[in-house]
Amino acid sequence: MKPIMRDENIAFFTSAHPTKPIGLNFAEKMFPIGVGFLLSIMRNAGYEVDFYDRYLTKDLSFPVKQYDFVLIYSNTPCFEDTRRIINHYKGKAKIVIGGPHTSIYPESVADCDYVVQGEGEKAILPILDGKVQKGIIKFIYPRIENLDELPMPAYDIFYKMPYMTHVKWFPDKPVYNYNSSRGCPHNCSFCDVKKIWGRKWTAFSAERVVKDIEILKNTFGVEGIYFREDNFTCDMKRLESICKKILHLKIKWICETR
Repeated sequence: MKPIMRDENIAFFTSAHPTKPIGLNFAEKMFPIGVGFLLSIMRNAGYEVDFYDRYLTKDLSFPVKQYDFVLIYSNTPCFEDTRRIINHYKGKAKIVIGGPHTSIYPESVADCDYVVQGEGEKAILPILDGKVQKGIIKFIYPRIENLDELPMPAYDIFYKMPYMTHVKWFPDKPVYNYNSSRGCPHNCSFCDVKKIWGRKWTAFSAERVVKDIEILKNTFGVEGIYFREDNFTCDMKRLESICKKILHLKIKWICETR
């Protein structure tokens, strides 16, 4: 059954990397999976969303189209462009901002209509439907315990855009990045993950992970998967199950972990 289409015009922006060097490497341009979940949720609810990833382009102009809502994903290194987007649309549209930056520094974007801290999947539809009071939404929605409930990220949007689909560790391509878990239970002094997620780790089931990878292989012809997340190997039983179940796909994969 198709969702009833909504009338609101919505734009979703990711912020561009800084215009001046700050000592970080911004060459890696992979699929923004967290944004992909939100795009799928809004689309499944009948919202049409124009997605602009300013991280991919040097053209920092704005579309001429008028919007009812402007959504922004922001991380701290890219905050310069986040402010540029806010300043451009302030007073012209309702501004909703989320991402790692808002979880740590919400006061820096307090002039936006909605500032989402933590996971945005439960907050986004109530915001668009006008059921949430404006202001800083301070983790009022509990963490999602069963990530399997989330739709698949909007890879059908991403694959048409100039993201990186290769890795340096093996020549096969395309290689798609994928997030199978969130957070980390440890307390490393150099890491700010705990400020964003708390020291709680949640994950997709092994069955869901392998099902998604099978869909990516059959739909987009992927030859490799990059598990790009904070602690892929946190649950060793889940890891073993993924390793066993993924064998029949005959696909290469790599991961990041603690």
